[in-house]
Amino acid sequence: MQGGEHEAVDLELPNDIDAVPSLHEAVEDFAARAGLPEVRRLDIRLALEEAFVNVVRYGWEGGQHVIHLRLVREAGGVVAVLDDDGRPFNPLEVPPFNSDTPLKERREGGMGINMIRSLTDEQTYERCGGRNRLRLTVRQDHSTTPIRPTP
Repeated sequence: MQGGEHEAVDLELPNDIDAVPSLHEAVEDFAARAGLPEVRRLDIRLALEEAFVNVVRYGWEGGQHVIHLRLVREAGGVVAVLDDDGRPFNPLEVPPFNSDTPLKERREGGMGINMIRSLTDEQTYERCGGRNRLRLTVRQDHSTTPIRPTP
């Protein structure tokens, strides 16, 4: 792990729901060291838990797999990258959940992805080299100014 503004940590987690407490602990510890206020630490933990659980539940038909999580401290916040070799799925293509839609007309799923969108300041997805890569950014102040890595 490096010190300073671009401190980073890499985790390898099994595709197992039992890994959620380890995910929480690592994210809380890193986000606290990065200076995120408690409410923003909770936001990143909940968003990553939702994304992780979705990967575990829907990424594979079975077998043991490793999900990679990289946390990076950048000026003003934390960037988390969840990387897996599961089936291709871009959660950001799922239309936003509309709670005004009558219950009988609602489509199944999508609430968790909506939660991820509301808890994080930026979300990007790419499929690269047979891997899904979901990037979530949480800023200290939940502002609308994007975090840009310094060259």
